[in-house]
Amino acid sequence: MRFTHILTALGINAVPALGWFLGDWNSGTTLTIYWIETVFASFFVALRAVFHRRVVRVRGHFRYETTGKRHSGGARIPFLRHYLPVMLAFSAAHGVFLTSFVVLLTHKGKGAEMRLDFHAMALGCGIMLAMQTVDFLIDLPGMDRRPFRWIEGMAERSMARVFVIHLTIMIGMLASGLSGGMRGFFVVFVILKTINDLSGTLPQYDPEEAPRWLCRLLDMIPDLSKKKGKGTAFGGTKEKTFAEFWKAGKVDERRRRERNEALFDESW
Repeated sequence: MRFTHILTALGINAVPALGWFLGDWNSGTTLTIYWIETVFASFFVALRAVFHRRVVRVRGHFRYETTGKRHSGGARIPFLRHYLPVMLAFSAAHGVFLTSFVVLLTHKGKGAEMRLDFHAMALGCGIMLAMQTVDFLIDLPGMDRRPFRWIEGMAERSMARVFVIHLTIMIGMLASGLSGGMRGFFVVFVILKTINDLSGTLPQYDPEEAPRWLCRLLDMIPDLSKKKGKGTAFGGTKEKTFAEFWKAGKVDERRRRERNEALFDESW
């Protein structure tokens, strides 16, 4: 299954890349296709969450506890409310920015570079939608055996990916407006986006203990707050090494995940 996800990720990234480098798609068309692809991806993650919630009735879906927040008996906040509104708002804002920039550069005499090719857009978006649909259907069997952390991790990677991609596209569009060149930008962008998408299909590096080199490096940082009697660099009122800080964070994160994985009781 992981191999299939790798193939679909490579295929989705290959569509706009091949269109740009081999199919003579211009900047406006390619950037718009990238934007539409991120919107599709956001909805497919949300759709996975809906299906997963129907078969796995755990606390995280109904009273989601985010990273860094302590356990509390507050109001019910569904997981999707943390994910989908943020993704839609960010995508809508970028869509407005993209449209405004296309119109602006067209009025400045760069219409050939920014004019949308609707035939290419229909072709590219259709192929990517088909691949994302296949990727979604692959995840359906056995969804009742997947933990809540599976969909949470997918949403986290999706949000990080969208933020990075949208920021990169904005910088690239500004670079195009200032210098008129986009080919070098797209080479870097396609490589980074492909690596980012593949990272979700590969095992993640998440050690229980902090790397020794990192501990030595961070423990050398002077604690400026200590002179004012405000505690130590890594929290608390006594000396705490970075390794201890790392372990404490791991314990808190493990407990948070356990609370999200607990079976949901309607009486809570």
